[in-house]
Amino acid sequence: MNLKLATQLYEADFPKKDFKISYPNKKYPNKSGQRGTPTLSELIEACGDDFESLIKTKTKDGYEWNARGYNYFTTGFKTPEEAVVKLWLKLNK
Repeated sequence: MNLKLATQLYEADFPKKDFKISYPNKKYPNKSGQRGTPTLSELIEACGDDFESLIKTKTKDGYEWNARGYNYFTTGFKTPEEAVVKLWLKLNK
């Protein structure tokens, strides 16, 4: 998961556990910061009963991932994690 998505989850108060992602610290290049990041199954579980499906769709440029909730739909993502993160963010506005 990229830093931008991990930060969005962090700022939206995603139910955090002990998962970590390291990213470069531009001010101190020999150190790294950490931001919590869940697994795909933890993301799906966090969506709860609102999660409906995760779909990989073939496009002219390759593939994209789409996540569907009962009231929301996210589309056009490179990874399944990105699609479900965006769904969770919509469900938890």
